Amino acid sequence: MHNKILFRLLYLIEFVAFISVSFASSSVKTSSPVTNWETSFAASSLQGTVIAISCKTEQEDDIKSDNALMILLQNPSNSVPSFTVLDRAFVAWTGFAVDVECLTNELLQFTDDHISIYNQGPKNVATFLASRIRKEAFYRSGRPYAVQTLVVQHQRVWTIDPSGSCILWNSGATAMGREAVAVRKQLHKALQAHTTVPSVTQALRIALEALSKSTSTKEIDLPRVFLLTETKEQSTESNFLRIETMNDDIVREQLQTISRESDDDDDNNKNN
Repeated sequence: MHNKILFRLLYLIEFVAFISVSFASSSVKTSSPVTNWETSFAASSLQGTVIAISCKTEQEDDIKSDNALMILLQNPSNSVPSFTVLDRAFVAWTGFAVDVECLTNELLQFTDDHISIYNQGPKNVATFLASRIRKEAFYRSGRPYAVQTLVVQHQRVWTIDPSGSCILWNSGATAMGREAVAVRKQLHKALQAHTTVPSVTQALRIALEALSKSTSTKEIDLPRVFLLTETKEQSTESNFLRIETMNDDIVREQLQTISRESDDDDDNNKNN
């Protein structure tokens, strides 16, 4: 009799324990798998702004023009490496310097492996980075990388956030990092006024105005501007990325012009 009572009591204890474990497991599954998401996303937006905008290069004979991408990097901190140049891709970063360095090292190793094994660079850098960032974001004992990434490859632009979400941008321009939402709105508003793809000079003006209107012209450090075009290599007949750095004097002059025009508009508004 006592044995039966003891057996039933043990069975009841095991049943209650099973229900408790099952409930705890279901609670874990329904909660967000990305821990510290808000902290990492906020940190990834603190250091600098990156703008990508489509444009056309104009030749001297004014007959031929090539598709190009202008990349503008406005980075307030020298501690963050803002970009990485690969054979067929350009990668820009914003966020924690330590996280950027870690991902940069992994990307370079990944690229070296592909070159040594396949004798060519990886076909899609964005896919690798998104996968690596996503893996860290969903790893419960760690935290997501506090990094936002912009990848240019094959004349396409991808952005990756700290969750590993990868977006392919088909529009004429985009931005990431600090004040990215406001900058994107200004970019799209300006591009709607253009019936054709803007020239290099027009694209620079649009990007700088979007940046200045989203913050303040006086607060903007001189950004670094790159012009990216794809050129076919005659020996292999494969495309490689050509990267040109825009002269700082040209960028500074445009920035000063925008600042003067903004001051004139303020004076006119006060007088009216």
